[in-house]
Amino acid sequence: MQYPLDLLDLIHQGKYDEAVAYSNFQYDKIIRSRVAELGGKFTDALHWANMAIEESEGNTLAFAYIASSYALWRLNVFDKGISNLKIAQDLLIDDSVYTRYLKALSMNIEGLIHWKDGRQLDIAMDLFIQSLRIREANSFEIEISYSLNNIGNTYLKLREFDNCYDYYQRAMTMRNKIGYLPSIAASYNSMGRYHDAMEEFDIALEYHQRCLEHWEKVGNKQFIAKTHRFIARTLKYMNKSDASDKHYNIALKIFSELKNDTDMVATISAMNK
Repeated sequence: MQYPLDLLDLIHQGKYDEAVAYSNFQYDKIIRSRVAELGGKFTDALHWANMAIEESEGNTLAFAYIASSYALWRLNVFDKGISNLKIAQDLLIDDSVYTRYLKALSMNIEGLIHWKDGRQLDIAMDLFIQSLRIREANSFEIEISYSLNNIGNTYLKLREFDNCYDYYQRAMTMRNKIGYLPSIAASYNSMGRYHDAMEEFDIALEYHQRCLEHWEKVGNKQFIAKTHRFIARTLKYMNKSDASDKHYNIALKIFSELKNDTDMVATISAMNK
């Protein structure tokens, strides 16, 4: 596997500090952007990505534009995110393993933007499937699991629950085999959301609690906070208002510490529903 892909694999393992420490000048700002984005520091992530855009060329420039789109997705700046991805895709012209990896990554984040926006889920699904095909053809195993999970997420929004469950299970099976804690935590979150949708709240709560345990082991405060928010939502469905408010307030405290205004607004909105 090529050098930048090794750095991304460290990120997939939740070894964020190691990824930054081992990155060289060419990839340092891009890796810092990806770590900041996963850590809930979205404006920092965009800053690092924009700096990388100014300094890079070729595939590395494409990677920088893709990193900026991840930050913009988190900040709900969808049009600019897609515009930057089009620039990235035009730069990816050779057929190296690295280029194929970046093409799949670009399709994945474009799918995530459409999925989050919610208005064109058919486009999101098509992009996730295209990304999956590239990842399967190149045996990008952990990335395959994310594509499967994103297809499951789309089926969940479409309320096609049998398909959703199938893709979530396929993703979880791969992730348990690989053993990376962040991806396993993400699968527990997905299963929790599936059981929330099925109004099986006791089961949902168990999955969200497992998710929290894994994120605490990783030490990622952003996803610890997001999981507290999911637990709070499930408890609210169960009419356990005091317990729900406790978890919402924990989430707000962490988001405040991270200076993550985007998720603070989302959390306050969820509390007031």
